Amino acid sequence: MDMLLVVILVAACFGARVFLDSRGICFLGGKMSTDNEKMLKVASQIKLSSWPSGMHRFSFGRGQLREFWVMGVSLMGRLYDRPVVEHVNVSLGLLAHAISGILSFIILSHFFGVWPAFFCALLYLGSYWGYQVSIYLGHVIFSQMWFLLALVPLIWVNTEDMSSLLGLSLASGALTAICFFASSASRKYPPMSLVVFMVVLAGYLGMPKEYATQIEPIAGIGIIWALFAVAAPYISLKLVSFLEKKLTKSWSPKTRNQYQYEIAKLIRKIGFGAAFFAIFAALFVQDYRWFAAVNAFALGSVSIVLYILLPNVLENTIRYYTFLNIGTWANHFNSYPDHIKTFGRHLPDNFRGEGMQWVPKFFMRVIPIPFLLYCLSVVVLLVFGMEGDVWGRVLLVLFLSILPTLVTEITKGLQVGKSYFPSFLGLLIAISAAIQLVLERIPDQSFWVLLCLSAIVGVHLIWNIYLYRTDVLPSRMGPARLRERLRERKITHFFSYDTAYNDGFVKTMLYSYPGEFSVQYVRSIEEAGNEGVFVVPPSSSKSVAMETQQFSILNGDFRQDSVLNELLDTGRIEKIALERIKTLGSSRVYVHESEVTSFRDLGLHQIADRDRWLGHGWVIDLATINQGRAR
Repeated sequence: MDMLLVVILVAACFGARVFLDSRGICFLGGKMSTDNEKMLKVASQIKLSSWPSGMHRFSFGRGQLREFWVMGVSLMGRLYDRPVVEHVNVSLGLLAHAISGILSFIILSHFFGVWPAFFCALLYLGSYWGYQVSIYLGHVIFSQMWFLLALVPLIWVNTEDMSSLLGLSLASGALTAICFFASSASRKYPPMSLVVFMVVLAGYLGMPKEYATQIEPIAGIGIIWALFAVAAPYISLKLVSFLEKKLTKSWSPKTRNQYQYEIAKLIRKIGFGAAFFAIFAALFVQDYRWFAAVNAFALGSVSIVLYILLPNVLENTIRYYTFLNIGTWANHFNSYPDHIKTFGRHLPDNFRGEGMQWVPKFFMRVIPIPFLLYCLSVVVLLVFGMEGDVWGRVLLVLFLSILPTLVTEITKGLQVGKSYFPSFLGLLIAISAAIQLVLERIPDQSFWVLLCLSAIVGVHLIWNIYLYRTDVLPSRMGPARLRERLRERKITHFFSYDTAYNDGFVKTMLYSYPGEFSVQYVRSIEEAGNEGVFVVPPSSSKSVAMETQQFSILNGDFRQDSVLNELLDTGRIEKIALERIKTLGSSRVYVHESEVTSFRDLGLHQIADRDRWLGHGWVIDLATINQGRAR
């Protein structure tokens, strides 16, 4: 209990600090150009008593796969005077992150003991990654919170008590489905929930039954599956015709064929899954209560699915079909017409990054200490685990630890930071199991093991606080910091460029704080004259804020002003600038929130310190510029 209180205190203190630090945060862009603002706008207009699918009637909305997140920010927004501000998103993300840290301790301590859970909870809460995701796009952490809540009933379930078994299985299934509908990056969590659920029910399973007594039903299942697979194209053709008529649509032959192909593939998958389930049950299930628990879990999930899809189930199902393929249609590599010019080589269709070799590079960038601990834990589990009689548990732990990453890779999700955040929890599972094994196998060395772990956690915490203060926070707060610096200097009017490079800097600040400043856009610093202040936006084309801007894709860095070019090329801008302001383009962290910039950084090594330096914004006194030029 004492350790739980410590974890709660750490979660509350860290969350509160980031909450206060992020006050005044701006959207990543203005004029309803970001998903965050679109979802908040929808959240401010929906009624929670209506069907969730009603939020999709707004043409600008981006609540698909995030229905519960939209409902969450709708509730959170009621605590604010203005419900459509970025800090509403941040607040819900931080709350979910704190709860996730506490729940992770409770769940890990149930399976692996208090000390392993305590250290892993501190690794989680002491990492800047969760806070960075919270102040960037926090719905994946909100989904994680529901996933962890779905595991809580499973650690309480009493398999000998039928009411406990059915009720808690039902609750776990419902919470798992809520987790899925809370984030577009949520598909990594339900498989983990299902695996844990099956582990809980392992007592109802046994060794394969006598094969001779099962051969006829298994053969029958196989024949039914074969007929099902053969009939799939015909069934899909009828279903497509039915959908066209029911939805009053008139699809093109190409679209019709695509739907028919996808439906036939889905039918075969469903048939295969049903056949596998039936054969597994016929061979291994020893108790009817296993079926009761599985049905209760499924009922809980289906009830939430229907809640999301009703009242227009067919239409909403097709919408989900489209958005579940986000890795294809939202692929930002498609924005680049000349691969040779940008990447130095031709990229294949639907290219999503380096693949599995990108993963360890990315983890070493964002969570190096936990990742190295994970690698060491794998060795410990394989060495110590295989010596005893816990090899089955070791294999299960290792499988769970890589399952989120495997799901992302198999489903071809975007290789961006927030999509891989679920993998962090997987790493912690293996680390907890390894610590438990070490403490069990060498109990006489427990003090030194715990002391070593304390030192590692301490180093981890110091390193993450440093990066949070020097990169994560200031880079995300660029427009807000610009506003603060201008207000401190009592500047209300300034000059700047009317360019796409300013969309996430000056224009975002003006959009978030209307009426506070007036700006005069000019084509060059020379045109602005000799008096006043000039705000220079980030000029790097390799910033995550510019990766889909066609101007930067075609033209590269901003080089349209010869005076600015001279200031940047000579480095004189450092000496004369009133302020240098970090932005997303100057960060070594946010670069991984796009698959394009992350690939260019980790895969091609195209983003150097010079590019990050160009990612800063500047506030310059025009009189100082001209004095320097005169000399």
